[in-house]
Amino acid sequence: MTVDSQCQTNPFPGPQAYGRNERDWFFGRTNEIEDLTSLVLSTSTTLLYAPSGTGKSSLVQAGVAPHLEQRFDFRVLPAVHLGTGARTDGGGNVANPFIRAVRDAISGGSGDPGDLNDVVERCRPADTAGRVLLVLDQFEEVFADPELWVEREEFFATLSSTLDRHTWLRAIIALRSDYLAELAPYERLLPDDGLTVRYQLEPLSEEAATEAVRAAFTATGLTLASGDLRTLMDMLLVDPVRPHVRARYVNTIQLQIVCRQLWEEVRQQEGPVQAVLASGSAVSLTDSMVRFVDDAIAAAVGHNHRAEAAVRWWLSHRLITSSGRRAFVQVGEEDSAGLPNALLTGLAEVKLVQLEQRHGSRLVELTHDSMTDGVRASNEAWLRVRAQIRRRVSALLFVILLGLLGAFPFLLITEEGRLAETSGALGETETRVSFQGGEQAVVVDIWVSALPQTRAQSLTLRVVPRGGSADVLAEDTVELVPGTAVGSLVGARTRSDRWYEVVLRAERPDDEVSYQLSVSDLPLMPEGAERVSEVSDGRLGVVLAEHERHLVSVHGGDLVGVSGGNVLVYVDELAVVEGTRDDQITVLQLEDLTSTDPPASATVLRERLPGPRPMNQDEVIPLSFSRAQVVSFTVPDSPTPLGLQGRCSPSAHVAVSRNDTQEDAAVESQFGPEPSIVPLRLQPGEYSIVLASAADHLGGVACTLSVRSFSGDALSTFGVYRVGLHADVATSAVAVRLAEDAVLTAELPAELSASLLCDRQADEVMTTVNGRLLAYVAGNARCTFWFSHTQAPEGRSTLDLSVVRTPGQGG
Repeated sequence: MTVDSQCQTNPFPGPQAYGRNERDWFFGRTNEIEDLTSLVLSTSTTLLYAPSGTGKSSLVQAGVAPHLEQRFDFRVLPAVHLGTGARTDGGGNVANPFIRAVRDAISGGSGDPGDLNDVVERCRPADTAGRVLLVLDQFEEVFADPELWVEREEFFATLSSTLDRHTWLRAIIALRSDYLAELAPYERLLPDDGLTVRYQLEPLSEEAATEAVRAAFTATGLTLASGDLRTLMDMLLVDPVRPHVRARYVNTIQLQIVCRQLWEEVRQQEGPVQAVLASGSAVSLTDSMVRFVDDAIAAAVGHNHRAEAAVRWWLSHRLITSSGRRAFVQVGEEDSAGLPNALLTGLAEVKLVQLEQRHGSRLVELTHDSMTDGVRASNEAWLRVRAQIRRRVSALLFVILLGLLGAFPFLLITEEGRLAETSGALGETETRVSFQGGEQAVVVDIWVSALPQTRAQSLTLRVVPRGGSADVLAEDTVELVPGTAVGSLVGARTRSDRWYEVVLRAERPDDEVSYQLSVSDLPLMPEGAERVSEVSDGRLGVVLAEHERHLVSVHGGDLVGVSGGNVLVYVDELAVVEGTRDDQITVLQLEDLTSTDPPASATVLRERLPGPRPMNQDEVIPLSFSRAQVVSFTVPDSPTPLGLQGRCSPSAHVAVSRNDTQEDAAVESQFGPEPSIVPLRLQPGEYSIVLASAADHLGGVACTLSVRSFSGDALSTFGVYRVGLHADVATSAVAVRLAEDAVLTAELPAELSASLLCDRQADEVMTTVNGRLLAYVAGNARCTFWFSHTQAPEGRSTLDLSVVRTPGQGG
């Protein structure tokens, strides 16, 4: 086979968008290029919208832009990504981050001091009648920060003025379709009475995908066997939710990932064209997705192995349900369900996750349903390799340990502040470690590792007085999962003139479960003290009484972790903790134990919060606080959907927890100056809402809060329902209680988005194709449909929702 020199460059860029320099390899969108070109020629502003991953950026950069330049003498300016300006401090004399992002992008970052009109004017070639195209890509970034609403209106007005003033200027606004509702209120500020010229980009059809793949191979001097092309399409058109149904469209991200690897294999062929996929090739959808996940995680975390473990755990436990479907989590100011936003941004840049706007909140999820299998398979392979390494290291350490134990029994007194330290294997049902008490209290650290061939079990840790006393000073339970390692710590009050024991009790002995345990002195914050200055120890204990709620914060240092008690809120350098029994010790971790730098001298503040303020359902209450406020409410045994509605200025974190459990918060979100609603799916019982601000604000924090009920008949039988959309709130909900499996369908207007929430996430299956909502609801599931809209006609508007029986297998 003769291979053209071009074929040294892979024509498939993977999940990244095609760039301007890759236009020679961009195929399958000929009709779309012609359609969008016609719209640009005939109007000043064109809205291009489609779901994430459909190929909007590729179509503009590698398709429409070169077409306009070559055939219509356009000058196409560098694409503007508005999130860049909003995330930087900026410079020059332009305070508006969106205007600054446009100015800097089209001027090449030269720091051009002129306003947007002047900068655009200088971009047009002198003495020419040519037109200029401005591309505003990823336009959804304009709506990412709710606090920039003033700057957002100013930006739309400036953009409209610039387009009106320069008749030779054209603009393409590329927007994800789930943000159409966010755009609607600002259309009045744009020229031509708003964005009346819209172009919806359809996903890639099988015919277009086949042509795109064949043409890309041909353009690089390679030939893909026809059998491989059919096999490839069969592979890509498997519906991940309904495997027996052939999908209508090809997922472009999957196509790029698989074809990138397939092209490399074909390039290595020698001799006649062979059917690679039919001859035992390593190329498969699963293998390609695993390779992509591995590369994406590596790119996001670099050489930080601890971060890699955290990312893999977060992807598996936060973005994938127990039934293997996609889940989503709220994006916070600093972290998202425990993952720092710096890592989240890296994962989004490599297209492993995507950010979406729903119900006025920013959410993150995997980019496609098929990513769940890729993440799981990648993590399983990663754990197998880690387990092999751990098995070898554990064997070596165990030999070393036997020698040490022979010399020093099992108790090792070490550095100052360390009262006891030991390690070993859980060869007995119960293991006891004695130690002399600390001056005020001690903290017990334990780290347990279980090899893959072990069985799951629970390990109980108790701190008790030595000598057979029945008193339990502290207690915790560690759940062991085969092939993983898990840590825990507990604090307990002690006296330096007495002896105590740590008791480890396993459900069954297991020599392949190893542990490391240490007991250290723990200083306590003086009872009644509201401030402790110059804290240089890595940890500090705070004593709580049962049901007491304290707000603790750290100034001039880091709050790395909080353990002990019921942690209601933990964000930035602030936590709200509730005592679960008298003499409860909450341990504040003030240093990163993996760091070699000494801990900073910090100031720790404590504030006892007053009892919760009661709130009734549908009651709107005003709140004013400096750092935190607790509100209590009761969830009745009723099918009526509930939503937590609120707004806070400045922004505040919010968490909802059930009073009679110590589990993690059932709901975590954030309220900003613009009102929003957080859907609640809670079992009947007593709950607490905690609002907390991460910093002191002059004048405090002002919020309004309510638990809003959405009354109305539930969808309980097959038929067509007319669902009311309330004009006074941006979110509406309707309960779904069906005795049989069903499919719900509706035609969604552009300003409306929808989501399905059930008591069990395994019951949630929903998609939107070309504005048509399709959702599967399992029989006897307790579900709620949520609808978000930016505006509604006077009084009420309605949405027709059809409930139909599910088709039979293969139907």
